Amino acid sequence: MPVLRRHSRWLTLLCSAAWLMTIIIMLELSGVDAAVGVHGSIQADMDGEDDNYGEYDDEASDELDEEEKLVLEQQHLEIAAQQEEHAETMLKNFIADACAMLEHGSDGAKERAAASVAQMAKETIVTQPFHPLTFRNAVVEAGMIPHLVKLLEATSTTAAKAHALGALALIATDDPTTDSDNGNGLAVCVAGGAQGVAQLLAHADEHVQVGAADCAAILAEIPQCQSMLTQHGAEEKLVLLASFGNDLARARAIAALELLSLNNPAIRDSINAVGGQKVLDGIFKYGNEAMRSAAASLAQGLASDDAVAIAVDAKAHARQAHETRMKHSRLLDQATGVRRAVAPGAEGR
Repeated sequence: MPVLRRHSRWLTLLCSAAWLMTIIIMLELSGVDAAVGVHGSIQADMDGEDDNYGEYDDEASDELDEEEKLVLEQQHLEIAAQQEEHAETMLKNFIADACAMLEHGSDGAKERAAASVAQMAKETIVTQPFHPLTFRNAVVEAGMIPHLVKLLEATSTTAAKAHALGALALIATDDPTTDSDNGNGLAVCVAGGAQGVAQLLAHADEHVQVGAADCAAILAEIPQCQSMLTQHGAEEKLVLLASFGNDLARARAIAALELLSLNNPAIRDSINAVGGQKVLDGIFKYGNEAMRSAAASLAQGLASDDAVAIAVDAKAHARQAHETRMKHSRLLDQATGVRRAVAPGAEGR
C-alpha cells in the first residue's frame, strides 16, 4: 500500500531536534499543481503584454503534442516518487527517534515522545499525511509497542501514562478493510498492554481512566485479548468506572464492557457477577438519553441466558466488533462531540 495518499494536500515531514519530538515541517503534496498555477499566472501576464506587440497565437501555445504530454506525466510521476521516498525516510527517522526517547529519555522526554506518537497516529486519520496502516504497521515493526507499554507501569508519570494509552489505542485500532493490521492489537496485549490497561482503569486521574477504558474497548475486540483483560480483573474495574466515573469515562466503560462480552458468555456472566446489570439498571433510571442508548445493547446481552459461546469465525467476530465500536463512536459523538478514530471511508459503515 503506498505511503502517500494521492489526493492528500499535505505531506507531514517529521523532524526531531535533539530530544524534542516536534513536527515542524509540512511539505505540500500538490507542489506540481502549484507550479502549474504559477506558470498559468506568469502566462497570463505574458498574454497581456503580447496584446501590445501583436497577435498572439493561442492555438499554438495552448495545445501540447503527445510527446510533451508524456514528458509532463513522467515529471509528475518522478516528483511523486521522490516525495514518497522522502516520506518513508522521515517516517523511519521519526519512529527511531521516538523509540530512543521512550527507552532512554528523561521523564519529560518520554512524555513528549509518547504524545508525538499519539498525535501522529491521529494525524494519519484526520489529514492523512500517511495512510493510517502505514504508520501503525511501521510503529509495530520498529518495536515501539513494548516501550509504550512500559509507560503504563507505576513508575511512569501520569502524563506519560495518558499519552501512551492514547498511542496504544490508535495503534491497535483495526481497519476492517484489510487484514494487514490484524495482529497489532494482539501485539499490544502480548507485550503486557492488557495487564497495564486493566490496572489503569482504577487510576486516580480521570484522563488516565478515560484513556484506559478507550484502550480496553479497542483491545477487547480481539478474542485473545478479552481473556487477557479479564485475567487482570478488567470487567470489575470497568463496572466500577461505569458507576462512578465521569460521563466520558462511563461511556467508554460501557463500550468496553459490551466488546469484552461480545460472543463470550463466560465474560458476560463474570460482568453480571460483579454487578454489571445493577449498574445498567441505574443508568436506565438516572442516565441521560445518550447514556441509556449506549447501555441498551449491553443490557440486552447481559440479560441473555445463552450458556454456550456463539460460534462465529474470526471475520464475523471482527465485523461485529467493528459495528459495535462504530455504534458507540456515533453515540459518543452525539453526546459529547468527541469522535473515536475510524478507518478512512468507514464513517458510514
